[in-house]
Amino acid sequence: MAHEALIRHWLLLRTWLDDSRAFLKQKRKIQAKAEEWKDNERSEEYLLPTKESHEMYSLSEQLSKESKKLNFSDLAKEFIDKSYFNRTKYERFKMIFAYGFFGTVLFLFVGVSIGKWINWWVVDNLSGPKRNYALQNLVQDHSASLAKINLSNADLRGIVLSFQYSVANLSGSNLSNTNLSEAYLAGTNLSETNLQGSILHGSDLSGANLRNSNLRGANLRDAKVNTYFDDRYQEWKNTDLRNADLRNTDLTNAKLIRADLRMADLRTAKLNGTDLKYSLYDKKTRFPEGFNPASQKMNLIVTGSELKNTDLFYANLNGLNLQRSNFRSSNLISAKLNNTNLSNSDFSAAKLTSTNFESANLKGVNFQDAEFGCDKDPFDKAKDISPCTNFSRAKNLTPEQVKAAKNWEKAEYDDEFRKKLGLK
Repeated sequence: MAHEALIRHWLLLRTWLDDSRAFLKQKRKIQAKAEEWKDNERSEEYLLPTKESHEMYSLSEQLSKESKKLNFSDLAKEFIDKSYFNRTKYERFKMIFAYGFFGTVLFLFVGVSIGKWINWWVVDNLSGPKRNYALQNLVQDHSASLAKINLSNADLRGIVLSFQYSVANLSGSNLSNTNLSEAYLAGTNLSETNLQGSILHGSDLSGANLRNSNLRGANLRDAKVNTYFDDRYQEWKNTDLRNADLRNTDLTNAKLIRADLRMADLRTAKLNGTDLKYSLYDKKTRFPEGFNPASQKMNLIVTGSELKNTDLFYANLNGLNLQRSNFRSSNLISAKLNNTNLSNSDFSAAKLTSTNFESANLKGVNFQDAEFGCDKDPFDKAKDISPCTNFSRAKNLTPEQVKAAKNWEKAEYDDEFRKKLGLK
């Protein structure tokens, strides 16, 4: 009897060992495929086929509940979730329209709408990586607007909502207490969005529109809020934080280089190690008590501004009264000064390639040795990006002012003014 019991236990142990070996072999196989997928820029071509994605997804879900030690790595789980979601989103509809010419044509017509509807269903009903993928697909594949969406308290860690030719529109949305740590949100529209108490630690908000947004009490430690090149419009963008509520916001070690903070409220904000170099502020910007913006090389934007030898790259200064301001030797490449009153201002030796002076008042402006021309393609320095320095409909501009600058022939002028300059 003892021998029989021993044999029984030994057979059971062998079964467990065989199962474990099979699982470990499968686990190594999935890990290798996940790494291959990652090495190939997470291309859909390297995802699991439908049947295997279903099997691995079920196994991963079961292990998450029963044995975290045996579960797949974070990369492998991401790979499995992506495979499962990607392979199943059209599956039901492909079965419906599997036969016949009419079904094929109908699927081609409604496939995009169906895919969009499925993604919205996932956003409304699921959470975690599946919801993140759905949101990303809505933006990347369908250019869908996410304006006024309610994602408060959601876990959106690491989500990507900015792509080469499509970025998310989240204007007016509720993202309060949402976890967006390490998220890529460059160039997105977050104007008038409620981000109170949200976690944006390590996120990239470069070039985002956060005008009138509520960031009170949010965590932006180590966040990037820099300049962003928008491929859609072939232009640079600085982050817009005008009139944003940043009270009690943690900006420790965040990079807010060139951000527009005019009218923003930074009272009680944590600014330890924050890089605010070349950011814009005005008399309505409110800072923590004892904070000195000049010591951070920030730019005060007022009538008669002293902006000598500073960086105003792609600054949006359109429609302002900046008469008698000093821009001597400053970098204003691609800056927007259209409809701005610049009378009697000094732009001598300033970099003005691709600067927009359309409809600006340029009476008495000094352009001595300023550099006109076209901005260069960031990926091909031999290629110019149009438009060049723009003086269309500029007011009170004389040929003498223009010819005092360098490369004045490369700027854009009205036809009548070109004749005065002797240009064809």
